[in-house]
Amino acid sequence: MAANSARDPVGRALDLLTWLAEHGSNGPMGVREIARAMGTSPTTAHRLLQAFEERSLVRRDGNGAYYGGLELVRLGRLASRFSVHEAARPVLEKLSADVDETSMLGLYDPQRGELMLVDAVQTSHPLRYLVQLDSWRPLWAGAAGLGVLAFLPDPDRARVLREHPPARITPSTPSTPTAVEEFCTSARAKGYALTRGQRTEGAVGIAAPIRDADGHVVGDVCLTVPDNRFREADEERFATALTAAAEQTSTILMAAGYRLAAAGPDVGGRARR
Repeated sequence: MAANSARDPVGRALDLLTWLAEHGSNGPMGVREIARAMGTSPTTAHRLLQAFEERSLVRRDGNGAYYGGLELVRLGRLASRFSVHEAARPVLEKLSADVDETSMLGLYDPQRGELMLVDAVQTSHPLRYLVQLDSWRPLWAGAAGLGVLAFLPDPDRARVLREHPPARITPSTPSTPTAVEEFCTSARAKGYALTRGQRTEGAVGIAAPIRDADGHVVGDVCLTVPDNRFREADEERFATALTAAAEQTSTILMAAGYRLAAAGPDVGGRARR
């Protein structure tokens, strides 16, 4: 449970609901198991779960264990009537087919100052990276994050770096604000971010931003390639296909009138592929 929720009952409730959503695939869970995982008391967890159950956000099985309720499903569907990931899926599929490398869609949450990969289309090559979806990641390491960070307005970029100070993940990670800013300047000049081993050693990443109907950066389209398969001559070909895919995705979002400020990040309700 987040430290700043310790004395905040609303925060505790939201943290618990988020935890249940993230771990629901593990099956129904008992109160003590949930309380232990959340770092709270069984009494507190039970009280919150009762409130959720009254609102059909969770349900109990015959053994008294909890799992997600139909109201939670309903609210998720209402929140994602326009699904960015579904709208962008054909674009990712075409991008992967064109370059035969793994393509990904990342969405940015301005409030968190972080990015989540929400969809991926794998390459046909047997050597590929397993893309971790549905996990928040910093903007200052790796192409997916830097493909957003580099194109944010100066005040927003400064706030992200202030609230999430860079730290070394691999020897190639830009681990100071100055190093990150230098990288961002170069990325803006090219129109995309290209990294080598900044987040995962042996991986090359390349990402270009996507924008909503107001022109705000809401995420990016990315490619990931094993370093031993990437050649310098590939950069121009990949960048051309990638930036075209990002522009096409932005056009789709603009035509739909999608605005991140109104819709929130589309990080749920996806069909697994």
